[in-house]
Amino acid sequence: MKMTVRKIAEAAGVSPAAVSLVLNDKPGVRPELRTQITDLLLQNGYSIRKKEEAAQKRILYLYYRDPSWTPYMRNEFSTRVMEGVEHACRQKQYSLSIANASYETLNQILEDARNTNCDGIVFLGTEYKHRDYHRFENFPIPLVVVDRVFSGCSVNCFNVDGEMGCYQALSHLKELGHTNIGYVTSQQEYGTHLDTEINFIHMLEKLELPFQKEFLYHLDYFQKDLQKNFLELLSQRSSLPTAIVAGNDIMAAAVVFALIQKGLKVPEDISVVGFDDSNVCHMTSPAMTSVHISAERLGELSIERLHYLMTSGTHDVQRTYLGTSLSLRGTTAPPRKD
Repeated sequence: MKMTVRKIAEAAGVSPAAVSLVLNDKPGVRPELRTQITDLLLQNGYSIRKKEEAAQKRILYLYYRDPSWTPYMRNEFSTRVMEGVEHACRQKQYSLSIANASYETLNQILEDARNTNCDGIVFLGTEYKHRDYHRFENFPIPLVVVDRVFSGCSVNCFNVDGEMGCYQALSHLKELGHTNIGYVTSQQEYGTHLDTEINFIHMLEKLELPFQKEFLYHLDYFQKDLQKNFLELLSQRSSLPTAIVAGNDIMAAAVVFALIQKGLKVPEDISVVGFDDSNVCHMTSPAMTSVHISAERLGELSIERLHYLMTSGTHDVQRTYLGTSLSLRGTTAPPRKD
C-alpha cells in the first residue's frame, strides 16, 4: 500500500514540509536527508518533479566503428563502457543520445552536436586508428575520449592502466615459477594495445624476466580464424614458452583452442592469461585467468569528468588511467617439470 506524504515524513523523522521540498526538487533539505526521503518516495511510487527539461544536460555517446572490423573481433567492452555512461547519466539526470560514427560521418556528427546544444561528448576511440587528433583538440563542447591515447594532444582521455595489468599478470606467472613467457597481440592497431605491448616488455625487465623475441606473436586480427593463425605462427618457431599473456580475451581464447588442437594441455603444458576479464573467459575449458578491467567504471568516470568540465567552466586537460586486478581461474599453473 502506498504511503502518504505524512507517513513518509514520520518514517524519515522529518516534517511533511521537508518531504514536499524533496518531492518538488526544491532546496532546503540536507543532502543525506534528501537521499533518504527520495528513496522512500520512489519506493512508494512517487516521481520527483524535476526542474524543467531546458536545464537538463545533454550527453552524446559517440562510438567510432572501423568498417573493416567484424562482429567476432568485438567483445562486450564497448557495451560495458556504455552501461557505465548510462548509469552515471541516470544518476545525474542527464539525457543521453547514442550514435555510431565512421571516418566519413564523424565530422558531420560532431558538427551536428555543436548545432544542437549538446553539452558533452564521450568518444569511444577503441577502433579509431587515424592520427588527425587535432579535430578533437580545443573542441567547443566538453569532450572525453575513452580507450585511446591522443599523444601530444590536449584532449581529456580515460584509459586502462595496461602497465599495472601486465605487471599483475607477469607477477602471478613468475610466482608460479615461469620465466619463459610469451605475448600475443595484434598486427593491427586498436585501443591502447600498442602501449600494452610496450608495457609487457617493460614489466618483464622490471620483474627481471627475460624478453625473448621468438615468444612475441602478432596475430592478423582481421583474419577470422585466429586459432589457425596462431598455429601457423607456432609452426615457424623452434620452441614454445611455458606461459602466454594475450592482449585481450578473444586472442587468449584462440591461443587456448590452438594449443589444445596442437595436443598440448592448458595449463599443464602452457599457462594462458587473457586481458579484459570478459565473458569469453568462460568459453574455454578450463575457464581463463584474465586481467580484470572495469569498463563500466571507465564510462562512469568519463561522465564525472564531463560534469566537472560543464559545471566549472574550466578547460584543463586530464589523463586518467584506471587500475586493474587479476581474476584467477583455471588456465594458469606452475610450469611442467621435465
